[in-house]
Amino acid sequence: MNKILLILVAIVISTSTFVRADCTISGETMISYGPMSVYEFTCVHNSTGVVSAVLSYPINGVVIGAETDPGATAPTDNYDLTILDSLNYDIMGGALVDRDTANTEKVAPILSTLAQGQPTVGSHTIVFANQSVHNAIVKVRLFIYDYRHEVW
Repeated sequence: MNKILLILVAIVISTSTFVRADCTISGETMISYGPMSVYEFTCVHNSTGVVSAVLSYPINGVVIGAETDPGATAPTDNYDLTILDSLNYDIMGGALVDRDTANTEKVAPILSTLAQGQPTVGSHTIVFANQSVHNAIVKVRLFIYDYRHEVW
C-alpha cells in the first residue's frame, strides 16, 4: 500500500511540473452497448520518462474496469499508468501500476483497498511512468457503465 501511495504522490507532483505531452494517442473509439461503453485507444510512448496525453473523449459514468495490452514494442516491465480526472485524481485508484510487459491484463478500479467502480465525468489525462523504452506501445480499454442509458 505504501508503494502505491508513493507512486501516486510522485505522479501528482510530476503532472504539475514535469510531464510533457510525449505520448501519441491513436485509434480512439468509444463504442456503446446500451448502458455499457468501451473506450479504446493506443498510446505510443514517444520518449522515456514520465509522459502524458489528454484523451479526446470525455469519460462520463462509472469506470468498472480497464485492460492493458502491450504492443509489438513493449514498454518496460512493471510500467505504471494513471488516468487522471480534472482534479488530478487517479480514477483507477492505483490499479494500473506494475503492468506486465508481455501479457494483456484486466483490473477493476480500487477505492481504499476495495475493487469497485469509480464515478467520473469530463476530460481525462493518461500518464505513463516507470517506462524507459522509446516508442513503446500500449493499447488501453476502459469499461464504463453509464446509468443514464438504463431503461426503467
